[in-house]
Amino acid sequence: MIETDRLILRKLNEDDYKNISYYLDEKILEFASPYMPHKEEDLKNFILKIIGIASFSVTLKDGTFIGDVSITSIKPNDTGEIAYYFNPLYWKKGYAYEACKAVINYAFEQIKLKYITAQIDEANANSRKLVERLGFKLKILQKNVELHGRITNKCEYILIK
Repeated sequence: MIETDRLILRKLNEDDYKNISYYLDEKILEFASPYMPHKEEDLKNFILKIIGIASFSVTLKDGTFIGDVSITSIKPNDTGEIAYYFNPLYWKKGYAYEACKAVINYAFEQIKLKYITAQIDEANANSRKLVERLGFKLKILQKNVELHGRITNKCEYILIK
């Protein structure tokens, strides 16, 4: 468990599928991978796929589930990729920054990663601003590539310990 000033992050578990219905929100689906759930009945199977060594549910201190943050694709070269999804009702309140910062610290200190990457659709300005605020640097902009099942411009960011 990780505690921040306003949040509690605990390991994501199978029962959290009940809390991630915000994945079906059109604001999330706009930039979502085709591998993400697009129907309520797919939520349980999806949560089982993303539970991993560094997958956290994010709740307010009162227990309200507001999002999840994971470090995925952990590779032998000490690199992982950050992924985060938050209920749109809690956007623009600093929660994503606070939670991602805590998970990044965990990844560097506990998992001993040296690099964390983020792949973001260029059109997803909010997500790009978030990773830049977290200290990620734009490594490459690839034009007209497939990202999350569609052709777009992909920003690949990196954060070095």
